[in-house]
Amino acid sequence: MNEAEHDGSFETARLSLFTLIFHILIRNSFTGICASNYTNNILFYICINVCITRRPTMIQGSKWSLSRKMVLLILLVLVLPIATIGLYLYANVTHEMLGIEKERTTNSTRAAKSLIDKMGSRLMDAMKPNAYWEDNHKAVDDRDIAWIEENINVMTGVVSNLHIICTTDLEGNVLSQVGDVKEFSRKMAVPAISDRLKKESSFSGLVLTSKGLAMVAVSKITDEQGQATPTGVLIFGRILDNKALEEIKATLQEDVVLLTSSDLCLTTTEEVAPEKLKGYMPVLMEPSAVDVFESTVKNNLLTSQVLSPFTDIGGTPLGVIYIGHVAEANSRVASQLKATSLMAGAVIALLLFVVIMLLRRQIVKPIDMMAVNAKEIADGTLSQPLEPELVRRNDEIGQLAQAFELMRANLRELIEGVSNVSASVAGLSKELSLSAQDTDKASNQVAQAIKEVADGAAYQSEHVASILKMMKNTEEQVEMGQQEALKTAENALASTEAAHQGQMVMTTAMTGLGRVKETVEAATQSIQRLMVRSGEISDIVTIISDISNQTNLLALNAAIEAARAGEQGRGFAVVAEEVRKLAEESKGSAEKITRLIQDILAETAETVRAMESNREAVDGQVGVIHQSERALVTMVAKVEQTEADSQKIREIFGTLKGNAIRVLDSLKSVADITDESAAASEHVAAAAEEQSATVETIAENSVKLAALAERMRQDISKFEL
Repeated sequence: MNEAEHDGSFETARLSLFTLIFHILIRNSFTGICASNYTNNILFYICINVCITRRPTMIQGSKWSLSRKMVLLILLVLVLPIATIGLYLYANVTHEMLGIEKERTTNSTRAAKSLIDKMGSRLMDAMKPNAYWEDNHKAVDDRDIAWIEENINVMTGVVSNLHIICTTDLEGNVLSQVGDVKEFSRKMAVPAISDRLKKESSFSGLVLTSKGLAMVAVSKITDEQGQATPTGVLIFGRILDNKALEEIKATLQEDVVLLTSSDLCLTTTEEVAPEKLKGYMPVLMEPSAVDVFESTVKNNLLTSQVLSPFTDIGGTPLGVIYIGHVAEANSRVASQLKATSLMAGAVIALLLFVVIMLLRRQIVKPIDMMAVNAKEIADGTLSQPLEPELVRRNDEIGQLAQAFELMRANLRELIEGVSNVSASVAGLSKELSLSAQDTDKASNQVAQAIKEVADGAAYQSEHVASILKMMKNTEEQVEMGQQEALKTAENALASTEAAHQGQMVMTTAMTGLGRVKETVEAATQSIQRLMVRSGEISDIVTIISDISNQTNLLALNAAIEAARAGEQGRGFAVVAEEVRKLAEESKGSAEKITRLIQDILAETAETVRAMESNREAVDGQVGVIHQSERALVTMVAKVEQTEADSQKIREIFGTLKGNAIRVLDSLKSVADITDESAAASEHVAAAAEEQSATVETIAENSVKLAALAERMRQDISKFEL
């Protein structure tokens, strides 16, 4: 056993002891705490199993001391749950504080809106006596502007923070006004007020004017009992400014910001930027918008804020109201809670340190002592006992030490017994090895002889198979030769018939060419006679032409004589003229005949030459046909001889095929016998080889057994008994 194996055994022993002791001690310590809680028992066993028995990778992969593992276990079993509970309590308290702050800020938002509405109520209280004043009712009906200005418009000096007074008729035409507000100058230009007057007689609300955001109170003008028909409308208004918001802040003790959709901003603090509130405007201006709550920590103080939409006098979203609150009391509570948690953590850490030191002294140190003794046993020293005070302990550590001592004694006896057995096994294994060697030699000789027989049979089988294959090829070639010989004979017979037919065709051609030659010679003679006759016709035409010339000359002379005869010769002159015309026509016809005869003579001469050439060609063709006829006679004789030879070759191939089939059948029988012999030899050789392999395995196992016995003896010799 090398040093690495010793270290691994030592670490395994320490870890096993540590696991056993902590399963006993810590489980007993927690029995009273966890007995009534089944879930806690399960969690406890999971933690112990994961941290000790399973050995996490972070512990198993590194050589941690038992103290570190104990600290990790306590952190997982005690500190982690306590810290989790503390964090949960802190988060719960913080959540409750945020809930309180949200409720407080939301209530402040409602209160701010209520205070703004209260401004409208105060305006309404100041306006109603004037709106329900019968004299005012009559002045409006009479359009008595002077009375209105003397009795109504002077209310700006009586009512504080009254900036707008407007009196209109029922159509919205302004009769009198104070404040120079554009929307209340000539005609009341606030549609929301006009729409609401159709449903209510008096109301109040916010209106966005040219001078800013204003709270207005509106009422129809009637008598003191409110029974008279209204004659007009009275409007009181207050322009809201930062001073108005300061009044709200003084009441709520919280910052207030009003931001309208037209970017008009009223604020009590400079720390809230209007640009920040604009980002919430699209969401809060929706009809179904809800308030937005946010909380931040600044300078260790918790600040909560609520953004809520507010509407104008007609109920249309007009802008966003911001309420901010600094929770100083909650911030102090959170700081005190953090300080208390840190103090409790420090106390717990101190207590854990004390517990760890006690556990180290009472548990880890004895385990280290037993681990050292276990390492000595792993190194082969069985004669070193444990410390007596460790064995005399009455707790679980003492029980473990006693069991450890008993294990050492039993191990010593076991080593002594194994040493004696290993010596006996070594002797027997040597004898078995010698016997196996002798058996192996004999088996090898038998296997070698059988292998030679099998090789010879296999060689013979291969040659027989090769001869069989060649004979099959020979049979196939003979079959093919027989087929080819048959085809050759058939072709020779067909050639003989074709040659006979060619000879007959040649004879017929010779006869036809003879008749053609005779016809050509007769045609040539006829054309030659035609040329002679054409020459004679040409001579006759020449004579006719001469006669025509003479007749023409005679007609001319007769005409001259008739002219001399005068009146008596006029009839003769006419006849002479007709004779002359006939002579001219005869001359023209003679010339045409002459030209035709010349053309006929030329074509006839060409035809004679062609006929002579054809006759010569026919003579040559006759000679060629005579030569072809002689060649065909010779070829017919040769083809008849070839047909006879082909018939003999076919008979020879038939004989060869029969012999090849008989030889092939014999070779198949020989091949079957050879294959059976080779297969039997292979089976015998395989059995011999298996027997040889078995003997070799026995020999090898004997050698291994001897080596193991020797190694066991050497290992046992390392122990000091």
